[in-house]
Amino acid sequence: MKKIPLTAVLLALVLAPMPLAAYTVYLKDGAKLIAQVAPEIRGELAIITLQNGTQTSLAASEIDIERTREANQRDLGSALVLEGGEFTEQPQSAEPQREERLSDIVRQSKARTQTGSGATGRVRTVAPATSTSANLLDFRRSPYRNLDVAGEIQGVFRGQGVEQTRLYEGTAAGRVLVDLTTDSEAAVFRALKVAATALVHLETAFPGTVEAFELVLTTSSRSRAGEFLLGSEDAKRLARGDLEVSTFFVDYVRF
Repeated sequence: MKKIPLTAVLLALVLAPMPLAAYTVYLKDGAKLIAQVAPEIRGELAIITLQNGTQTSLAASEIDIERTREANQRDLGSALVLEGGEFTEQPQSAEPQREERLSDIVRQSKARTQTGSGATGRVRTVAPATSTSANLLDFRRSPYRNLDVAGEIQGVFRGQGVEQTRLYEGTAAGRVLVDLTTDSEAAVFRALKVAATALVHLETAFPGTVEAFELVLTTSSRSRAGEFLLGSEDAKRLARGDLEVSTFFVDYVRF
């Protein structure tokens, strides 16, 4: 009989289908995905059906197993988990885990600046947007014309579970205006991280084609969630984890 690693058993138990109207999957990078049901584990992949019915996949190792279990356990009241080789019932958590809010991050950053601590010495690697792109949400748009590049960008976003991505010609040569729907703070951070990954990927797939993304983040009701100019060097640092997404947000966000 083939021996199954205990971690695989735990993951299967945590992600076992449950009768929920929605299932929250937390990732180790702090992001979360809202699915119709728990993910289906196929080998090393987790297949996730999003609320709009679209299926996406990611490495099962990216899932924060404990936080996902706790979050969905709160919705159920209790859950069966494997501990010490036996199934035991876990009671409902007393309090939900508090998520860091963007307003808190901005306030903490300002406090560090005022006290003179936390200086990073970063240099913006792409010149600030010109006056024509000061309000990207209202910028007159035309669809991005390079279909091969557009398909590559969409593929990266969809592969990371970001479905509502619209691409337009940027305000300057070498830029792509990327319009993203982000209905939560976690979605904002994840969109920035995935955008960085996509821009780095393009340097290999289509070298010299795209120098920067002009990112427009809005809610489903088109309320502003932030605008950013993401250049190559900052994209690499975000993708590697050398630059925190929350720090990038505070330093470069425009509303």
